[in-house]
Amino acid sequence: LDLTQIKKAAMDDYTENKQRKLMEMSSYNEQSTTRCLTESECSGQIINNMTYVYCNGVESCRDASITINQGSGQVTGNSINCYGTDSCLLSELNNNPAWNSNVYCNGEDSCQSSEYSISGDLECQGINSCDNAQPSPSALSTRSRVCSGSSSCTNMRLEDSLIYCEGNRGCDNTNINTSNVLYCWGNYGCKDAIIDATRGSYFDDIQCVGAKSCNGATIKMINENQDLEIMGYLAGMNANIFAYSTKGYGYRSLAFSTFDSKDQVYDRFGVTYGGYQAGYKATFICRARGPQCNIYCSGTGCFQLDLIILNDADYNLLPTACLDNSGGIMDDTNCPNILTSITNEDELQEFLRQKEMQREKDQVWIEIHEEMRNEQIEFDLINDYEDEYDYQYNNGEVVIGDLMMENDDDMRVLLGISGGSLIIFGLMYCLYHNMKNKDDHEYIAIK
Repeated sequence: LDLTQIKKAAMDDYTENKQRKLMEMSSYNEQSTTRCLTESECSGQIINNMTYVYCNGVESCRDASITINQGSGQVTGNSINCYGTDSCLLSELNNNPAWNSNVYCNGEDSCQSSEYSISGDLECQGINSCDNAQPSPSALSTRSRVCSGSSSCTNMRLEDSLIYCEGNRGCDNTNINTSNVLYCWGNYGCKDAIIDATRGSYFDDIQCVGAKSCNGATIKMINENQDLEIMGYLAGMNANIFAYSTKGYGYRSLAFSTFDSKDQVYDRFGVTYGGYQAGYKATFICRARGPQCNIYCSGTGCFQLDLIILNDADYNLLPTACLDNSGGIMDDTNCPNILTSITNEDELQEFLRQKEMQREKDQVWIEIHEEMRNEQIEFDLINDYEDEYDYQYNNGEVVIGDLMMENDDDMRVLLGISGGSLIIFGLMYCLYHNMKNKDDHEYIAIK
């Protein structure tokens, strides 16, 4: 479909949508609603005693101080809405603890470098929307933080919330300090993040589902009843992980990763290498003065895994037939390389140093990093392409080039058509790629 057809589809329902939105707006309590619809309209202002605040224009509420002090008669629903580009940049976003107010950062760079203290939800949907945004020193405990936009929560400090890193690179290079739920669902969703889940006694599972979602991350968990689930393609590659139970089910999900028993707080900890070559060129270090180590291998999961046993450390390895078959194959299962000759810390560090040097020459490592470089180039090109369009909310309407649409419904027409085309292309590519490489992905031992 060309732009003319898209424009016609968007404009067909224009009048109906306009009337509906006017009726909805008339039902608001306008005395408790602030609307900043044009560029810099409320920039630098102090906005208090409101139920709803709409910052639709470019830089419309930049460097403002916004506080939701009234309720709408509901437990939730009060909100600060930063829809325009840079609309709440460098602003203070707060609410009275009596009201569970939400903040929606939908515009590009909309809440970048802001400071917030809210008791509702923080949703960062725009590109770079919450980059470097930080909780205030006296911040309220936010119910959830949803980072669904590309690079939406990079360089943030996320604490004590239900955290969803859904966007491409949504929580890249982010400090996550939580005793609650963390889902890294987007591609590169928690890449290079510092994830500390050592506070408190309750913690749900951490899930690294997206491709390369926890790549290069440092993850620390202490709850013995919960799991770290690495399910995405290369999701835990090159990660440093300290967890009671880690399950690597994705394709090369724990490749080049490191596990070390020295910082574990319980009497045992374990890793399951269940995906295709899940532990490729990874390292598992089990120390004599640490907890009991449990290693579970399935199929090709432990292929090229180095299992270092220091000074007769206590460990279990399944299948048990692998105990006498270092680097071999037993019952269609690849066994790890069991290394017992390393006896002290100096020898260990030298081994790790040599392994890191050899890694740079590894063909799989080279191919993966070439793939990652290409994906970064593609990601940058997509963002540059989107920057060509000026997404600006003006009086309840969005302007994209010369095409005017309503905020929600008409935008969905454009995005729905575009998204549908991308999905069809993606399915066709996946079918082709799967057929092309099906012989390489058999879940049997590599002979």
